[in-house]
This record gives sequence, structure tokens and C-alpha cells, in this order.
Amino acid sequence: MADDRHRISTDIISCARPGPFVIVGRPHSGTRAVANALLEAGVFNGAEIADGFLDSEIWFARFVLPILSDPAMPALLDQPDAAKKLIDVRLHDTLSYFFKGHDPADARPWGWKLSETLFFMRELTERFPDSRFVHVIRDGRDVMLSDGGYFQLTMPPPSARAPKRLARKLWKLATNPHQRFLRKFDYRRFCEMVTFGEHGMSSWKDIDLADPQAIVRHRFRLQMQSWIHCVSSARRIGRDLGPTKYFELRYEDFCQEPRAHARAMFEFLEITPSETLLTNIEKTVSRARIGKWRRFVPDGIDEQQDFENALAHGRLLLAELGYTD
Repeated sequence: MADDRHRISTDIISCARPGPFVIVGRPHSGTRAVANALLEAGVFNGAEIADGFLDSEIWFARFVLPILSDPAMPALLDQPDAAKKLIDVRLHDTLSYFFKGHDPADARPWGWKLSETLFFMRELTERFPDSRFVHVIRDGRDVMLSDGGYFQLTMPPPSARAPKRLARKLWKLATNPHQRFLRKFDYRRFCEMVTFGEHGMSSWKDIDLADPQAIVRHRFRLQMQSWIHCVSSARRIGRDLGPTKYFELRYEDFCQEPRAHARAMFEFLEITPSETLLTNIEKTVSRARIGKWRRFVPDGIDEQQDFENALAHGRLLLAELGYTD
């Protein structure tokens, strides 16, 4: 097994190259601000970035989505031989695209930002012993309101999308090979894994998951459930990996005191930041998106009820993480 892992990593990238350094968390948790800091520090994050969010489209389309949407999940991860084969095939394919056109002997640290990579931190560490993960945690009350609550399992119908955004999506589907590749996989199964950790659920609590209107009516509570599942999963795996592999960073802390928390993150990654770098990070980080849940005005009684149900559902983990006010 060790020889196979060595081959996967070294036939595409240099063994001496530090990494990967991977930014994970529940999507819409402010990971872009942290990714920008790593870019400023010279960490290579691939040949492409998607829509300005700095997410790695290649890691999403060719690694995370295919594995999480596999019909055998989540039981697959309890079958070492089958899981190893699927993960190694997807990993080799992903890396071949990720480094395409770039010098494999480049000595810069490398990594990527893709929140849902959190589910594979253990498997990636087995294959890349120098891997490290920065888990960005954001207030779940703010996270659940992102995109109006329409995200992943609760994607809005095409009519609800802005015309320009829909046009960009259709253009990418027509021209982008990774977008075409990901269409081979069941996106709903992926969303179910991210939200619940299993496939094929017909209902959850009092919500009929086969009814699109019910999903919309309860979208904030579903988003809170996704936040709980992602954050709890990452923390559980991270505790197993230990403090040399896993680093938690609260988005709000990073925004409030960017210099101090960026320095702590770089120390974890064994990167020595210049004062100029820390100053640049301090200048670019914004606090404007903190606490948006306080400014939220529900549209009607049903939305108000869903909002309150979501707050109640997340209360325990919110309190554990210090989100009590």
C-alpha cells in the first residue's frame, strides 16, 4: 500500500513540495478570505479557480463529487479495498488535471480550497503524510442564510436564478470539460451526503424530501443541518488526525483580528509570513458579513417559523463553538 501511495504522489508532483495545504469547512463559511491569504503567501492552488470563489473546480468535479455521490457510499469507506481503489483512481485523475501545464518540480507549497474535502481528510493524510487542513468555521446562523437558503440540496429552480448567472452556468456546461464530467454523477446524492451523511432519505424529521416545495419551505433548517453535519464531521476527523494536521479557524476571529490569526495559521503550516504580507491580509479582510442573521427579515409567517426552527436545531453546536449572543 505504501508503494502505491508513493507512486500516486510522485509521478505527478515533487516529493519535496510541501503540502497539500487544504482549506475545508461547510461551504459559505468564509473560506475565500483564508484562501486569499494562502495565495498571497505563494501557495499554489492549481491552474484554475471557479467564479472568483477560489474553489477548485477540478477537485470538486473529479474527486469529491464522484466519490460522495457513489451509490456505495457511505458504507464504501468501511470496505478498505474497494474504497482504496476508487479513491486512488479519482486522486490520480484529479492530480493530472490539477498540475497540467505546471512544472512538477516547482518547490512552492501546494493545496486547494474546496470545503467538502473535509470528508476525505483521513484518506488524504494516508496518501500525503505532509498534508495539513485548515478548517474554517463560521456562525451557522449566517451560513444558513447564504444564497437565501438555496444551496446544494435546496438549489433554486432556473427561473429563480439571475439571468446572467444562469447564462454563465449554461456556457460552462457547454465549454468546460470538468463541468461536462461532473454531469455523469448524481448531484442529489452528493447533497444528501453533505447534509445527512447518507443517501436515499425520503424524509428528515417532519420534512418530505421528495417534495421540492417542502424543501423550500424548510430550507433554513436543512442548511443548518448541513452546517452541523459538515462542522461536526470535520472536527471529529480532525481530532483523530491531531494538532499537527488539523487547525480550526473561526471566520469571525479571522475577520476581527486578521493579523494575529493569519500568523497562527501560517505557523501551523510552517510558513514564515512577512510583515508586508500580514499587512496586506489585514487590509483586504472585511467584517461586513459578520452577524447578517441579526439583520434578516423573514418574508411571512412560514419563513419566520423555518428561521426559528433552524436556530433551535443548531443551538447546541452553536453554543459549543461560542456562538451564543
